[in-house]
Amino acid sequence: MSLGKRATAVRHVAGRLAPAAVALVLIGCHTWATRPVSKIKPGQTVRVVTDHGRRRAVLEEAAVAGDSVVGRLATVDTLRRSEWVPLGPGEGERTAIAVSAITRVERREMKGYIWKAPMPVRVGVFALLAALPGLLIAGFVSWQ
Repeated sequence: MSLGKRATAVRHVAGRLAPAAVALVLIGCHTWATRPVSKIKPGQTVRVVTDHGRRRAVLEEAAVAGDSVVGRLATVDTLRRSEWVPLGPGEGERTAIAVSAITRVERREMKGYIWKAPMPVRVGVFALLAALPGLLIAGFVSWQ
């Protein structure tokens, strides 16, 4: 492979990977952290797991009302043969789930470390990732 073709290949790969790297670093990822029912703050989005872990429902604008967790149903899944299968009916409707039927309650948490950094650090990371394709190409060409 000639030098020109290699540089083009590196530029192509770097150009495709850089936006993905920027998105992963800046957006971060989320996890569902287990919380007690008593820690649900009104208006939160929570995932409620019932039937000993076989069903889960994501409730938006959730709140504890008496002996139930109420909220607007976003998604409902059931576990079938070790795979989560979405159940469609009822999405978007207000629903109540009895606290006694709940196995656990989970709250979405962001795990992107870049969000915890000061703004100048975030801008610097973004600039470095934006310049990454050019740096890779320059390094590859000078290496040859």
